[in-house]
Formats: sequence, C-alpha cells, structure tokens
Amino acid sequence: MFTKEGLLRLHGWAHDCLDKLYAHCGSFSSEELNQELEGFGFRTLLQQFAHLCEAESFWNFRLRNPSCPQNEEPPEWDLTRFSSLAEIQAERARQRQQTVDYINSKSDEELNQEYDMTWPDHNFSERQTAAFTLLRPITHIFHHKGQIVAMCRLLGHPAPETDLMYS
Repeated sequence: MFTKEGLLRLHGWAHDCLDKLYAHCGSFSSEELNQELEGFGFRTLLQQFAHLCEAESFWNFRLRNPSCPQNEEPPEWDLTRFSSLAEIQAERARQRQQTVDYINSKSDEELNQEYDMTWPDHNFSERQTAAFTLLRPITHIFHHKGQIVAMCRLLGHPAPETDLMYS
C-alpha cells in the first residue's frame, strides 16, 4: 500500500532532481536549448522539458477524470507553446502544485482504491489505483531526466549529479 506521505516524498524528490537540471540548463543559450539532437524522441532540451510539463498536466487531468467522459478532453499537447525554460518552469510549478493538492485531498485508502481508467479513443480500460497513476509522472521524470543529461553531454555541458541520493 502506498501512503500519501510516501507519494509526496517521491514526487518532491523527483522534482528536486529535475530542479538541478533546470538550474544547469538555465545558462544555456537559446540556440543550445533548441538545437536538435539525433536519437531522442524529443530532439531538443526545450522539448524535453516541455514534454515533462505536459505529461504531468495530462496525468493530473486523468486523475480528475478517470473515465474520461466525452465532454472533457485532456489538455492539448503543444510543446511549441513554450519559448523559454522560464515559461516551462512557471507551468511546471503549477502542475507540480496540482499534483500535491490532489495527493493532499485524498486519504491513503482513497489513493489505493482500485478503479477503472478508461481510454475511449483506444476502446480500452485498465484497473488501477490513483497511487499507480501518480507514479507515472514520477518515473517519467527520471526517464527524461536521463535523456536531458545525455543531451547536455552532447552539447558539451555535462550535467551535475542529479540522482536521488544527491537530493
């Protein structure tokens, strides 16, 4: 069973690790942030950071709308709406707080209660818990954080250590 306290700690640690990359990349030029690099699904640093922000927004939507009714659409994925790290950080702070507020609004029991999350556009439903849904953006941060670190190396700016043990 996941606890509210444990989920808040994991979520906070994930964002704290990501903060180190925002700080590291904050001095990069616009050209470096927008330089396309081969071998990455999101080919620029700015797109990687924007994707993480959009992903947390998506999962926040799904937590509030597990059955995804026809009259409610998930947020649009438009990575080009951000032109700077500062814009992404502002939206990320908003999404981070929405996640924290959601966790704080639930009991441990509610976070671990199973329900059906439907995907109408794929004619698919899966049985899961809110705690599991909350783990998706947390693990997603670490996946893309690794890609951002690799991209920084390719751009000639090796990143500082960002693993959990350094938080």
